[in-house]
Amino acid sequence: MSKIIVEAYAPSGMLIDLFPITKAEDAVPDWFKRLPGKPGEDVKNVRQCPAAKELFSKGMIIPLWADYSIAINNDGTGNIDSGMRFNNMSPAEVHNVNVQAAGAWPGYTNIKFVSPWYIWCSEPIEWMWSQPIWWQNNPQEFTTVTGISEFRYQHESNINCLIKKPQSSIMLNVKAGTPMAQLIPLTERDWELKLDVMTPEVFSRKFSKWNFSLNPVMAYQRLKSIITKD
Repeated sequence: MSKIIVEAYAPSGMLIDLFPITKAEDAVPDWFKRLPGKPGEDVKNVRQCPAAKELFSKGMIIPLWADYSIAINNDGTGNIDSGMRFNNMSPAEVHNVNVQAAGAWPGYTNIKFVSPWYIWCSEPIEWMWSQPIWWQNNPQEFTTVTGISEFRYQHESNINCLIKKPQSSIMLNVKAGTPMAQLIPLTERDWELKLDVMTPEVFSRKFSKWNFSLNPVMAYQRLKSIITKD
């Protein structure tokens, strides 16, 4: 069986050099590497935890691509500023939880970080989104919303996060390079990650025809059924 190919395209080579998407196995945290517990040593710590070791070997890590300053008021409103200026993209969106997910997450506001990465996968395997807490210095600063998606029929990699509404206005600064999400493939098959810069030719060949975000009249599931027949 052939290897699954995952291609992630950035708007600039600078992003690839500074804050690339990486396979989790190539981004094991330094603190974990420093833990004692080599084979034969009688030491008990996280290094001997099978669950943690398995997690470090699965999927890929998406780090934040730019610095963000997020001002949040006690009513959930706020302002977002970022150094990200890729193709005039909005750096983030604030979603009203009472509208988007009425009844869920009382006392929280939802921030969608608009990712500059476009991801293409050679097969429609599913990927589970999770919070990379083992990689984060302050995992309670925000919560990455979980979900399952694929990158054969859709290609966006936006990251939704929950932030608790403060009692008074606060400023949250999130630095570029902060691990934001771990995507775990729901398959045992081997896969390869390739990074490259987006070009008009690549976009036309891999993304423009079936990019449902460019076709607002056509729902994702309808486009998916058309692609399957194509």
